[in-house]
Amino acid sequence: MRECPHCGKEFSWLSRAVGEHKQHMRLCEAQTRSSHNYSYSANC
Repeated sequence: MRECPHCGKEFSWLSRAVGEHKQHMRLCEAQTRSSHNYSYSANC
């Protein structure tokens, strides 16, 4: 099992075989990055 470093979601060998985990990690990373930007702008 492989885990997403951003949200901790686990992926089976099947989802890794079809590339689902790469797509999730890309979206998840972009989402966490944008949410961090919002929190920084709110603090200014």
